[in-house]
Amino acid sequence: MKTQQELLKRDATRDIGAELLESVRQMKAGQGVAVCSPVMTGEELGYKLLESVRQMKAGQGVVVYPPATASREDDSLLPSREK
Repeated sequence: MKTQQELLKRDATRDIGAELLESVRQMKAGQGVAVCSPVMTGEELGYKLLESVRQMKAGQGVVVYPPATASREDDSLLPSREK
């Protein structure tokens, strides 16, 4: 897996427009590949959500915070305040 820095370096030199045009040409020529991701019904989603709530209430759940949340809680990133 590439690091964020590696991805940024790679993406800085990409020509997205040319890549999209090439993709369209490949699809029209029958060379494209369809990728389907599984679809979850509303009922399945509701069941998973309720199960998660039950686990959290029972103290069994795990809370996963996005990286942005951690940066908001890091006081060193905030401007200094005079007291």
